[in-house]
Amino acid sequence: MPSFDPKIDEAFREYAKLELRCHLILSAGQEDSPDLADVEEQMTLLWEKLDEDQRQCLNGMASDLNWIRRHFEPPPKGRKTPNEVSEDDQRELRSAVGVNWHKFLHFLRLCAPLSSPDMLAVLRARAYTAADMPEIGGIFYEQVIKLAPGSSDLGLEALTHIKAANPERLSELAEEIVSSPLRYAPAMVAIAVQELLNRYDLDVPTTDRDRYLVLLNDVFSRLPFEPPGPDKMLVYREMAFAYSLLRDEVKGHACIEEALKIAPENEDLRILKGMSLYESDTDEAVAIFQDLTQKKTDDVHPYLFLAHYHLTRKNFGLSLEMSRNAWSKTADNLVRARLLEWQTISLEQAATLDPSDERIKLNVAVLINSVQNAKKSDWRIEDPNRLTSNGFGFVRTQPPVPVS
Repeated sequence: MPSFDPKIDEAFREYAKLELRCHLILSAGQEDSPDLADVEEQMTLLWEKLDEDQRQCLNGMASDLNWIRRHFEPPPKGRKTPNEVSEDDQRELRSAVGVNWHKFLHFLRLCAPLSSPDMLAVLRARAYTAADMPEIGGIFYEQVIKLAPGSSDLGLEALTHIKAANPERLSELAEEIVSSPLRYAPAMVAIAVQELLNRYDLDVPTTDRDRYLVLLNDVFSRLPFEPPGPDKMLVYREMAFAYSLLRDEVKGHACIEEALKIAPENEDLRILKGMSLYESDTDEAVAIFQDLTQKKTDDVHPYLFLAHYHLTRKNFGLSLEMSRNAWSKTADNLVRARLLEWQTISLEQAATLDPSDERIKLNVAVLINSVQNAKKSDWRIEDPNRLTSNGFGFVRTQPPVPVS
């Protein structure tokens, strides 16, 4: 029996890339392409540099990719019914989970008749990703989307990993999903819309905005009928960001409230709620932020918004305290520049109230020196809607694709 411990060196990785490229050419129906001949020639030369364990592993990879091109049919000489799978092979398969992914993939081929095509696809996707071959894993995650379009859990897992492995491919898949939204689980449509909205630097054009709002509104109406769980909460959160980018704050806030019903103590959701309410219901937003800062949250947003809030109320000492806390929570240059400006305003106001305090004067001088080209006449207190625009905040305007 092989050792299932292939040496993952440069030759192995290069051959795997060529094998994937060969698969993509053949999948596109370009059997006579000069590119295919070139790839096959390079693979032949590399084959001589590989040892037997590497060859066994890469042959298995070729078999798995062939399974996709055979439209998920078993190999001609392979096992086709569950009765052909031995108990020993099943034990070997179970023993390899989380221990040896190359061994797992080998015995998964032998035990393939026990699994449906969608489960085979997701198990192979996870195994190749865990074996540090995310590009191959991404190809199998694409099959998961094709084979299980109505599964929110598997769809979110697949889209998350494809985003990490091949962001350009995710954009293509997002277009496919929104072109047939009723074919896919609401969660997948929501993530696809969010991905496509990321392409816009400024406001979304009216025609596109109307299109995406229709899609999101349809998802919003379908989500209550989806099974409960953390994935559902994450989808509502993603939709809240998407609605905010489309300037529909009412629906965005409704999504946050639905998510909070599932996870009422979730810190990220509470921060989102505070940010969405800061302009329309400042008192409630401030109450949320104060509770979070009292609990010593590591997120910058509560401190940032409270620094602004106290500055506008002329509570300069509290504003300065919140600004300094916010400074320690972020390395974002834009945010730190704003915080320096606010701290300078607070100190200058304090100096005006107590002109004899030399320590305040010194702090003001240091801060003024830190704010390049800034003059007192140019400083301003930011309008609250500037803080909450562009996705509920200018520090973290977009969340990551949820990880299922």
